Order: sequence, then structure tokens, then C-alpha cells
Amino acid sequence: MDNLLIALLALSPNTGKVAKRMVDATCYGIKRFLEPYFIAHEEKVKAKTELEIIRNNQLRQLEFAQEFLKNANGRFPEEAVRDFSNIVKIIKTAVECTESHQVEESIYTEEEDREWYARFFDEARYISDEQLQEVWGRLIAERVIHPEGVNNRVLYFIRSLDKREIECIKRSMRIFLNDDFIPDYVIGRFDGMSHDVSTLLSLRLIYSSDIMHPLVSAFDLSKETIIKGKGFDFRMTALGNEKEVSVQCYALTPEGKVLSRLCKSQLSSKEAQMICDHLNACWKDKVRVEIVENQ
Repeated sequence: MDNLLIALLALSPNTGKVAKRMVDATCYGIKRFLEPYFIAHEEKVKAKTELEIIRNNQLRQLEFAQEFLKNANGRFPEEAVRDFSNIVKIIKTAVECTESHQVEESIYTEEEDREWYARFFDEARYISDEQLQEVWGRLIAERVIHPEGVNNRVLYFIRSLDKREIECIKRSMRIFLNDDFIPDYVIGRFDGMSHDVSTLLSLRLIYSSDIMHPLVSAFDLSKETIIKGKGFDFRMTALGNEKEVSVQCYALTPEGKVLSRLCKSQLSSKEAQMICDHLNACWKDKVRVEIVENQ
């Protein structure tokens, strides 16, 4: 079984802590429900460590997993093949998302991690829609990189979302800055965004000033400040003696911040310019805001 598990992780050159945590995540989940089907059939591969397999046998292991799926029909129950195929696609997204990332120290015990991964894969095995598979792959990647924010509550929440709500989230999260806020007066400039905001409010993914007052984002002007966006960043430069500026906004809840980090949709150059113009109008004579294309 371990050979097959590591084959899934050979999709990117992760090493060190990221790779080890992806190995753990995969082992906890897949092995839990697929081992009864595969233990009698799998070719055993010996290696000193799991990471050594990743480093030295990436191509061969990947070919092994792909060939296995091609030849699995008829040898194993159809349900097991379908579940495993779904898991392969989800993990492929996860390892691509964790490539070249540094991971934060986990606040969870090994037992807590194991339980989370088991719950994740118990649900993820049934995800066959490609858009949803991408979201679930990014979710486990986020748990690997930023463990603290991705708790059981977030997992249960994502499990409850339907495809329409997922599409709304992916569409709307691109406008949030710093994975945190968006000025409330900007919302009306995006077609259909007022309706999306209503959906985000009903899902409790954002706060509004009506719920939490005052709800503003403040920025220190004692040094150059960069507001992070999706596809574009915004550089703030003080023009006068102001030490701080703020803006009234919609702000993401903890669950909303996690989902914002999962979103890969980006602002268009036109949308970025519109946000920049509104920030400049808001902070006229206090701050100059410029667009910086992020990497």
C-alpha cells in the first residue's frame, strides 16, 4: 500500500516538511479505506524512508499509479476504483499547491491530524465533480501549509456547500484584499457582486458593519505598505503627515479567510485599476495607491 500512496505524492518535487506532511495526510486517509482492496495485489518497494522514494523514484512511482488506474477495472470493485480515482485527482491538486511552500508548525497532535485526515478522505472519496475536486485538493493543501486555520469546522462547512455556492465563493473571493477585506463602496462596481455578498453573508463568510461596528481596516503609513490582491498588489505611499488611514469594509470571517486562500480566481487589470481608483479617491491627499503586479 505504501508504494501506491507515495506514487500520488510524486507529482511535485516536494521535500522536507511539506513532503512529510503530505505523506502523513495521504497515509492517514487513503490507507484507511483502500487497503483491504489492494494489500494482496500491490508490488512492494523497499526504501530507507518515504522521502527517499519521492526523491529517487518520482517518475516510476507516478507511472505506477497511472498504470494501476488503467488496469484496475475488473480486478477490484467498481466503487473502490471510482473512489481511488477521485482521491488521485484531489491529491494531485494538493501536491501542486504545496510545491515551494514553507509550512507552519502544527498546533494539532498527531492523533488530531490523523482524525482530520480520516474525516477528509471519508468525504473526498465521493467528490467526482472537477470543480469540487479542485476545492478539496486546495483544502488539504491549506491544512498542510497553514494547519491552524483549517479545523473540523471548516471541513464540515465545505462539505455542506453545493456547487452553486462554491461557484459564488470562487467568483467573489477574488476581490478581497489581504485575504481579509474589501471596501464596502467597491462592491457595487462589480456586476452581480451585491447578490454574491448576500450569499456570503448568509453563509457567514463575511462580516458587515451592520453586524460588527466599527468594521474598518487600518493601515500604518510610517512605512511603505503593500495590500495583497489576487493577481495584483497595491502599494500605498503616504503623501502628508498622516500616520494611519482606514477604510470601512466587508471583512472575512475565519472560515471566509480560509476559503479566500483556496480561491485561485484573479482580478483582471481593469478590476484592479477600479479598486486602485476607489482607494485613491477615498484617501485623497493622504495616500497614493499604485498597482503592482504580483508574482
